Amino acid sequence: MSHALGIIEYTMESERHGRFLARARPEWGQNLDSTVLHQQQKQIREALNHLHDPAFLRKSPLAAAFGVSARFDTPVAIRSILVSAIEALQPQPEEPPGSRAWEVFQSLYYRYVEQFSQDEVANQMGISLRQLRRLQQSALEALTYHLAEQFHLQPNSPLEASPEPPATAAAPHGEDELDWLKTSPPEETTDLSESLPAAVELLRPLARQRSVSIEMVLEEHLPHIVAHPAAVRQALLNVLTVAVLNAPPGADAPVRIVASLARDQVQIRCEWKSPAPVQQSNAEDQQKLQFAQRLVELCSGKMQVTTAGRVSKAQFTFSALGQRQVLVIDDNAQALQLLQRYAAGTRYRVVGAQSAPEALALLRSVVFEVIVVDVMMPGTDGWTVLANLRQSPSTAAIPIIVCTVLPQRELALSLGADDFMQKPVSRQLFLDALDRQLASHPLPS
Repeated sequence: MSHALGIIEYTMESERHGRFLARARPEWGQNLDSTVLHQQQKQIREALNHLHDPAFLRKSPLAAAFGVSARFDTPVAIRSILVSAIEALQPQPEEPPGSRAWEVFQSLYYRYVEQFSQDEVANQMGISLRQLRRLQQSALEALTYHLAEQFHLQPNSPLEASPEPPATAAAPHGEDELDWLKTSPPEETTDLSESLPAAVELLRPLARQRSVSIEMVLEEHLPHIVAHPAAVRQALLNVLTVAVLNAPPGADAPVRIVASLARDQVQIRCEWKSPAPVQQSNAEDQQKLQFAQRLVELCSGKMQVTTAGRVSKAQFTFSALGQRQVLVIDDNAQALQLLQRYAAGTRYRVVGAQSAPEALALLRSVVFEVIVVDVMMPGTDGWTVLANLRQSPSTAAIPIIVCTVLPQRELALSLGADDFMQKPVSRQLFLDALDRQLASHPLPS
């Protein structure tokens, strides 16, 4: 992630208001007219407020200003540029937590990248709505200067839409066609009980032309997979097309597709007989398979193609939705709801407990793979909870993450915690911490 703090300097305008201003390099600070700045900020704010509205973004003056008006995926490109610009405002790790620089970054990140409501952002940051609005105004100013620096926008004129280039503009490379998937909401999931039969039905006319039969086996009650439906559908179609085109005719050699659950993952296997290893197929088939693999990778899945004898096999592996149980112990109901929202649409299912006795009752009835513990709780605090969990034979081996506003990483780790997160915690930080624990504490075979 790039950092803009070397470009954008943060200064205090006055002690009384504590107003946090963003200044770009000296020449920008001297040349940028306040009326122009206001107009630029307005256009950027409007785009941020419509970040997932393709129709609005396509008509935005930012399309021409950012040089993406010729692209077929203009809304996706604008969204990606704005999100990257916000991420560029993230302070360096050595910046003290709770500093004004972190507040400016978080006020934009939570609101527009994480898509929190204003109330949720204020609660997460522990400030009033009035304070948040003032903070976001300063943050928007910093963001405007950063974008002006990045795209060499004229300091003496507002962002204006330039004439659309002709429709014959050069088409983007194949990878650009997947930009929409790179910026898709992480909560996207796919129901294979619907998408797999639909993909097979699309292939049946081609299969009939080739006199190839298709058999499909779906395990009952499969969970949704954490992947975009359109990406899964196209990846399946690409692989099935290669299978149908290379399988011999006749009912005795069908293309067979099987979907099943293996622990927290869903596997989809497509098998067919072929006269030669699939790796030796023609260039067009290879392109289909490569594109399918890229689609799967962008959904954080895996795809492997092999040939054994005369049987070729393509296997997809995706994370199953909500199959990894995570216990979060925190007396703050809103904090619990926030982490549950973070886990929505992922392989994790967050179960909340607001006290030590409630957590103990849940641990007797549910098998959890990770436990997240707050420290500042009434009654039994998090340090006591951590000690009890480590001393109990039934929970001693479960990885524990301490999550608190207190800067006590060393203490937490010395008392037996496996990881530490200091609040406020972003969605990515939370999920990365869970991923690390599952990677270092795999389930027994």
